[in-house]
Amino acid sequence: MKKAQVETMGLVIIVVLLIMIALFFLIFSGRNKIDSTQELFLTMKANNLANSLRYVNVGSSNFEQKVIDCCAGLDGLACTNVEETAESGMALIDENTGFSVKCFNEESYTYGDCTIGVNSVSITVSSSDVYYVTICRK
Repeated sequence: MKKAQVETMGLVIIVVLLIMIALFFLIFSGRNKIDSTQELFLTMKANNLANSLRYVNVGSSNFEQKVIDCCAGLDGLACTNVEETAESGMALIDENTGFSVKCFNEESYTYGDCTIGVNSVSITVSSSDVYYVTICRK
């Protein structure tokens, strides 16, 4: 073989190896990843639920006041009202959903089956207590 033929064969081998490496990378890099549009959709659902709960009337007061009363321990029924209202909202979503309240005094309450997933924005009520919605990925 001539020198030019050997160099061409070496170049072909290098190109084939690079193509194989690129294919291997493309095949295995796309596995088990959530589509960014799905992630955005779940985030929007969680945010919508969290924001809509903010304006729900529960008995003679609103949801935010029930969260405040629950965290302060002022009303024994307030935590039950928060749980029931959150669960009725979560029932409207066709996803595995959770609801969490983190009180200013370091107490926390979690309702639903989902604890790790896509979280809504944290909504802070006037007493510095926080609640948010979590939606698990399918």
